[in-house]
Amino acid sequence: MQRAGVRPAEEPELRANRLALIIWPPTKWEDAALRGFVVVVAIALACYTWARWGDIQVDCGKELYVPSEILRGRLLYRDLWYPYGPLAPYLQAGILFLFGHSLNAFYFFGLSIAIGCALLLFQIGTMLEGRAAGLTAALALLVVAFGSDSRITSSPTLMQPLLVWL
Repeated sequence: MQRAGVRPAEEPELRANRLALIIWPPTKWEDAALRGFVVVVAIALACYTWARWGDIQVDCGKELYVPSEILRGRLLYRDLWYPYGPLAPYLQAGILFLFGHSLNAFYFFGLSIAIGCALLLFQIGTMLEGRAAGLTAALALLVVAFGSDSRITSSPTLMQPLLVWL
């Protein structure tokens, strides 16, 4: 007989399966291989579409100008007009400080954000519906991000929406 509010003792296999969902990094080789496949696809798409991201009508260089001015000592919101939150410009200023004033530093940062979001989407899809759904969601994000009309992730001036997602 079971008392109200008291769960019966779980079998050790069920308890181990629940813990396996929480353990990071993944312990299954199939998941590791699929994660590697997502990373390879992202790098291949980035190489194929390299430096053809963004839109001249939208991109005005604000995300390149503001971090360089922060490194020169100007303060956000007092010395510089900026309509968004402070995370992106200070993070981008840190990237400029570490890697120098180069557009490629922003490109690689955008690529790493795209890969991170795709892997996160793969993990969520795998937990909810299985590996096929997780892989499909991750690859769909990469195709949209690096597609022919790509304005989402890799452009250094349009990393702002992904930083908000994170």
